[in-house]
Amino acid sequence: MFSKEDKELMKIEYFEIINENESVFEMKSICTGNYWAIIPVSLNRKEVYYMLMHKYDYNNNYHHQTDCGSVLEAV
Repeated sequence: MFSKEDKELMKIEYFEIINENESVFEMKSICTGNYWAIIPVSLNRKEVYYMLMHKYDYNNNYHHQTDCGSVLEAV
């Protein structure tokens, strides 16, 4: 689940928001057209890290880009 502060970090002008809910925040880069998804990973209902997923365009599947310790690191 994303906090209010996390959501504000992801709403920067560089990205167009595609999908936003408690389990994923999906964005499209305005400059490159690439898609990015930030997914919180939790253990025992506590967020441990965030998976950053990437795809080059709408028709591609997401692939794992990296793991991040915070939303700020992912953005």
